[in-house]
Amino acid sequence: PHDLGAAEAQRRIAGGIAAARAQYGQHLGAVATDWQANRLSFQISALAQTIRGHVDVEEAYVELRAKLPLFIRLLAKRFVPVIETTGRKLLK
Repeated sequence: PHDLGAAEAQRRIAGGIAAARAQYGQHLGAVATDWQANRLSFQISALAQTIRGHVDVEEAYVELRAKLPLFIRLLAKRFVPVIETTGRKLLK
């Protein structure tokens, strides 16, 4: 949840993605993003794995859904808290 409105939440998410690319780009293969209205579709390649998903940005909440390959799913317990914490910081 957030109280920023959809446009501001989108702006902050886009900025967070740019910052992550700058900081972690050397560890990633291809990163593709596409905004269509309030939905961000993405595809990220890392560790010879591809993650696909989307982020829906609404007026009062943001929802992230991703399809994780088995190898990444095994590591997900480590990354989910980091993603949640980072998302909350972006949307404060």
